[in-house]
Parts: sequence; C-alpha cells; structure tokens
Amino acid sequence: MSAIQEIQSDETRLEMTPMIDVTFLLLIFFICTIRFKSLEGKLAAYLPKGDGVTVNPADEVEAMRLSIRVVHPGQKMLADSATQQWAGVADGPFRLVGHEVEYQLGRDRYPGTEAGRASLRARLEAQLLVDPDRRLTIHSMGGTLQADAVEVLDICLVAGLSDVTFAGSHKP
Repeated sequence: MSAIQEIQSDETRLEMTPMIDVTFLLLIFFICTIRFKSLEGKLAAYLPKGDGVTVNPADEVEAMRLSIRVVHPGQKMLADSATQQWAGVADGPFRLVGHEVEYQLGRDRYPGTEAGRASLRARLEAQLLVDPDRRLTIHSMGGTLQADAVEVLDICLVAGLSDVTFAGSHKP
C-alpha cells in the first residue's frame, strides 16, 4: 500500500469539543449583554382621567350630557333601477327616508334641523366660554344611526370641544 492510499483511507475527523465550547461562550456573551426594553408591550394611550373605578371627587369636572333621541325612525327605501323610484324594503342596500332626531343638552331640547344644530352649537360655544375645561358625553339612544353621532361630533368640534366621550344604551 502506498502513502497516498493510506492518506485516502484515513477518515477525516472533526473535533467537536472546541466548537461546542465556542458556541456556549457566544451564547453566554449574548445573554449577558442583551438589554430588554422595559416599555415593550405597553401601548401609549391617552385615556380619560377620572372615568375608571377609582374616581377622585375633588378632581372630577362635571361632564355635560348630550343625548341623541330618535323622534321618527324613518322608512327604509330602495331605488328601483328601472323607474328610479324609492320603494319600501326590509333588507339590502337602502336609503332611510324621514329619519328625525332630537338633541337634548341639560333641560334644553334642539330639533335635528339646521336651525336646531346651529342653536346647539351656539349653546356649546357659550358653555365653553364659561368653563373651557368642560367635558361632554354623547349618549345615543336606541335607533340612533352612526350618521347622527357624526353630526353631533362635528358640531362639538366646530364649537371647540376637545374632550368628548361616547356612551350608548345597553338595550338592543
């Protein structure tokens, strides 16, 4: 047997002990030097103060309550493609015709017309002149549409209110 055949017949062996040692040293190094963020997993949220379980009566500012009440629920109508007339339907894409709401702020009531919304805005602006830190809670009664709440929110924003919360009825 020649020397070349002896070299080829020898198995090549890798020493695993030094590789395992280096791997554990690197693992220990990274475990010791890693720093976790202390605020990781927390969401920055600006929640209203004093609306939770622990309320401090001295810090609480009385919130104005604005209720949206449906005076007339209206009728669901669907456009007929041939005649373009609105016909009464029970489901599907529809238009609500004759839907009327009323707003109540304190003891005053305002109709859901342009004049009523203008009067409500004027009342809110006057209230903010007296107490600029005043909060407002919008209560939606049963049958109120999302569009009704958006109209009231628009009125509040135009009047200058910045602290507005929503509440709804628990009844379906």
